[in-house]
Parts: sequence; C-alpha cells; structure tokens
Amino acid sequence: MLCMIMFAISLNAQDASSQMKTTIASPDSNVNFRLYRTFNRWTFLKLDTRTGKINHVQYSMDGDAMQYSLNDYPLVDEEGAKTGRFFLYPTENIYTFILLDQVDGRVWQVQWNIDKSKRGIWRIY
Repeated sequence: MLCMIMFAISLNAQDASSQMKTTIASPDSNVNFRLYRTFNRWTFLKLDTRTGKINHVQYSMDGDAMQYSLNDYPLVDEEGAKTGRFFLYPTENIYTFILLDQVDGRVWQVQWNIDKSKRGIWRIY
C-alpha cells in the first residue's frame, strides 16, 4: 500500500513538472510580438514574430528591471518580414531555445544570459 501511495505521489510530481515546461503562447498567429517564459522566474524572451529579433526581458521587485537585445539585426529583410513568421521552442537547457523560421525552415540556437559573452543567436545548418 505504501508503495502505491509513493508511486502516485511520484507520478503527480512528474506531471506537475512537465506542465511547468510547457511554453504558453498566444493562439493568435496574427501577433507581432510574443513573450516566452523561461525556467528562470525573472526572465522572459520577447520575440518579434515578423523579423526574428529577440530581447531578454527581466522584471524585478526592486526596480532593476531591464531589457536587452540578443540579436541586433533582423533575420529577414523588410520585404520578407511577416507577422507570425518566427516561433521559439524551449529546450531542456534553461538558457537555450530554438528559433524556427516557419516560412523557410531555417533554425537558430538562442542563448540568453546575464553575462554578455554567453548570449546571442547562432544559425544551425
């Protein structure tokens, strides 16, 4: 009986942790910006769905909120920019996401970090 209770508790805990890993994004594909939750309670990633530009958004209870760019340049030209073109997918690494161009299939590794030398995006070929 005790084993069954422990197994049920373990399953419930696993279910709760898998729910925390789910990225919640607006079901509306006609949005210019999306906020993606990270596994860091203070950090979100703001994606411009038209151009692929990403900002690290960090809120604070102490007034130290900040926002900085992970990639300073758009990934498509003005003519190719289209609402809903780019989408972010979380990985098991709390600092890493995969960025997908839903039009042509290109992908990038997205790395956020407070340390400037450890953040950016890199094309995956």
